[in-house]
Amino acid sequence: MIRFFLTTTFFFFCLSSPAIAQLGGEPTGDSMQAVATAGADLLGASILNTTKNPAVLPFVLPVGADDWQVDSVLRLLKTDARISALDGGSYSLDDTLVAAPWLAIGHRIDDAMWFSFAVVPTSGAKGSIDRMVDLNIMLEDDGDPLTEDPAVRHLVNQSVDIQQVALEPSLAWQLSPDFSFGFGLSLRTTTLNMSGGTDSPFSDLKGFLPDDDPLRTIFGYDTWGDALEGFLSGGDRAIDDYHVDFLADASNAAMQVFLKFGGAWQVNPQTRLGFWYRPMSNMSDIVGQTTVDMSADLGAFTSVLEDMLGLEDGYYLDDPTSDFDFRVRDIRLPQQAGLSTSSQLNNGDIMHFSAVWTDWSQSFDGWVATLSNPSNEQFAGFIGGDGTLTMDMDMKWRDTVSMSLGWERNLSSQLTLRSGLGWSRNPMQGSWMASSTPFNELHLAGGLAYRASSKGMPDFFISTVIALPQKENAGENLVLSDLSGDRYSQWHGSLALGLSWRW
Repeated sequence: MIRFFLTTTFFFFCLSSPAIAQLGGEPTGDSMQAVATAGADLLGASILNTTKNPAVLPFVLPVGADDWQVDSVLRLLKTDARISALDGGSYSLDDTLVAAPWLAIGHRIDDAMWFSFAVVPTSGAKGSIDRMVDLNIMLEDDGDPLTEDPAVRHLVNQSVDIQQVALEPSLAWQLSPDFSFGFGLSLRTTTLNMSGGTDSPFSDLKGFLPDDDPLRTIFGYDTWGDALEGFLSGGDRAIDDYHVDFLADASNAAMQVFLKFGGAWQVNPQTRLGFWYRPMSNMSDIVGQTTVDMSADLGAFTSVLEDMLGLEDGYYLDDPTSDFDFRVRDIRLPQQAGLSTSSQLNNGDIMHFSAVWTDWSQSFDGWVATLSNPSNEQFAGFIGGDGTLTMDMDMKWRDTVSMSLGWERNLSSQLTLRSGLGWSRNPMQGSWMASSTPFNELHLAGGLAYRASSKGMPDFFISTVIALPQKENAGENLVLSDLSGDRYSQWHGSLALGLSWRW
């Protein structure tokens, strides 16, 4: 009934909206060094790099150096998305500025073992857009009997506000002077609030009409779906669905837990190699509640039927809204593998490279959603049975790869300049909405680091990364037809400020 709500809800749970998905932990990394190189420097001297590869710890806090390190980052994220619709309307995504902290602490336990703990926002974004759409059923009387009445225009607010936080403990061992191994956990919890609209098919309305209902006794219809198809599916308009608005909130029924394993190898004094693997997470249900509002379209049409058949107001649908519980069972977040290198050139500059593969195609296989416990009995009567709906999500995503190339130069004994270029493949396929626009492919980054001149003082970092402007055509939208043919122009930017202490 509300496939659009369910599909976009699970999209945000697994990937989140574009500001953080492109500029957060996946393509550009969590550490200041990674941000400044568009995700390339995953072997740099930051505890936050353990969110990808826990084996870097012995290289961050080498034997003979300091025992402790704390890294903190404050990051601002901004999305600018402009939409041109086929009807000539122009829209901008509003309320997209997000601020979030990153924090990590690492400790060398002895000459062979290290421990770290990080708190990082793996997702977190906001976006809102008010969009005018045509209702599917209701027409506006233009006063001219010779012309076709236009569809009633309706304002829909599409919005999302997501917060996902991960706790990331890690352990690492130095197995030889040149090789280390590490493993860790990523424990994630998510909350989400969103609103939007969708087209809902008449075929979902399987509720039987009472024996004495005029729609049965006069017109011979058995179900609400039959009645609506009979009244509306014929003729020039050929309507087979109606507009629905929704408000929703969702969260994990239990924390999602990943294992992660990594290795780091000092190949020679100039070259370091890192690699890691993160298996799929444990299974966890996604649960939430949604308020469905049919008043604008189907609710208004039932009022027309009541007047036509001489029935009292509210006979069919006194309250056109209902709350539903929903649940999707046994969700697992995707496995991931990555490779990173850092090589010092003859002039002292350092080149960084990383490649990350994420197995989205397996994560979305076989999802079935259940909507149950409608709060409105009349509403449930339209659906039939006890008002429960079961739906195959039919989500089709592809695996994604992101690659980054970074450059680092020491301008002085205290000042380091970094820059980078990143590319990522968009895994999302199918219908889009304003808050789930596709990835921009190219990311440009840069940053400065200032090392403290005296022991006990923090190092300072400033980094920025921009997802370069890109235009896309949305094509056909299967869940809200008014969005078909939308043309997107968007870019994303992030500014990060960081401090690092050692003692």
